[in-house]
Amino acid sequence: MQRDLNICRDYIRDFSEKLRLPDNIKHESLRIIARYISKRHITKREAPYLVSAAIFIALRNSGNYRPLDRFLHELGLSKKKFSKTYRALREIVKIDVKLPRAEDYVYMFAKDLQLSSACIKTAIDILNRVKVLRSIMTKNAASLAAAAIYYASMITGEVRSRRRIAEVAATTESTIRNRYNEIVSALNIHSNCE
Repeated sequence: MQRDLNICRDYIRDFSEKLRLPDNIKHESLRIIARYISKRHITKREAPYLVSAAIFIALRNSGNYRPLDRFLHELGLSKKKFSKTYRALREIVKIDVKLPRAEDYVYMFAKDLQLSSACIKTAIDILNRVKVLRSIMTKNAASLAAAAIYYASMITGEVRSRRRIAEVAATTESTIRNRYNEIVSALNIHSNCE
């Protein structure tokens, strides 16, 4: 067990440097890993995926929401192997993970895009008006936030390209376009009904 923990500590140190993680996330990740290792032995090949899954859970539960694709890209890990390890970790350790809301992503993306507080407020207002329509709110929270930011940036005159927003949100331009079109049509239908 100690050997497994030492291997994981090395990966935590490496990943922490890449992701610039605060100490509380490192400690929480190590605590999650220790609970997992107490129940199951790991191989050296599993270690980076176990560590990344523990870090991802610790980030989510602390309110730091990074899109999964962006997180994995920064670490250079496979989504398929990560997902398998993430599910096993959650099942074995029996840990709940907070799901991000679109509003949580708005703040993170807006910071990266250097948008004003007026634009952020507009994006949040758009999401609040769309919340009534459950069909759109079940979509990926990150792509929904990206589309709301795209729409808000046009309204406030702080225009950012779909490409730039897609890079920040770790999604595609076409996904943003599709969510944007859904938001616009939903808001038009909703305002016509009032």
